[in-house]
Amino acid sequence: MKQILILILIALFYIGCPKIYSQKEADLSNPKSDDVKVESLKGFELRLIPYSNGVFLNQVGLFAVRPFSLSVYAGYLNEKRIAPRWTLLLTAGLHNVINQSPVLRSIYDPVDHFNTRFGPDTKTNYSLLLEVGVEPRWYKGTKKWYKEGNSQLNSGWFISFPLIFQTLILHTPEPYIGKSWFPEILYSGSFILTPTVGYRQAISGRLFVEGSIGYGANVTVCTNSVDNRITVLDPEYNPVFKLKGAYTLK
Repeated sequence: MKQILILILIALFYIGCPKIYSQKEADLSNPKSDDVKVESLKGFELRLIPYSNGVFLNQVGLFAVRPFSLSVYAGYLNEKRIAPRWTLLLTAGLHNVINQSPVLRSIYDPVDHFNTRFGPDTKTNYSLLLEVGVEPRWYKGTKKWYKEGNSQLNSGWFISFPLIFQTLILHTPEPYIGKSWFPEILYSGSFILTPTVGYRQAISGRLFVEGSIGYGANVTVCTNSVDNRITVLDPEYNPVFKLKGAYTLK
């Protein structure tokens, strides 16, 4: 009987821990708190990003006209406090890109017989990428900022180091590369690391907007269905600018 009571007490302790932790965290994020600490958040985000075409040039060999294209990302975010002013932001979602690219043409070559080259005309392409990311963040909050009530939803300046993985899952069919919307010949994924500085501002108890700018590198790893050879392409370096809006579930 004594052992059963001990087990019940242990179970109640572990059940109660999350509630105690959440209450403590809520107190720490209170603007009147003397101990400045960021808070944990969950929710959904929408990002507007001028996207570098270099990634797509590596992935599907088509996009080479404009240096950047506007793209829209929609996904889920989970920002977890890991230190008084540090969070770990985990994201997963879909990245939509619409781009103008040259039309491929099959040209007769007496040596190689037929080969594929870019023609003078352009067309509109759509690409959909699956994206997952992990992002350590440091917030520059001050006690005065918190006490004045300006710290809601971790508002303020931040420095972050997002590492993102993207892989192409849909693209406009191209007769000379793949007639399907799904990748058939070339399969690839990109790793993107971009040190960033930005600013977040809460506009309500659950909504915030933020902007950020950074400069980073992406490395693309690809293979194909012909010989299954894995190729790591040379890194590409690009500036990155993001505008984001998010709805938090707290």
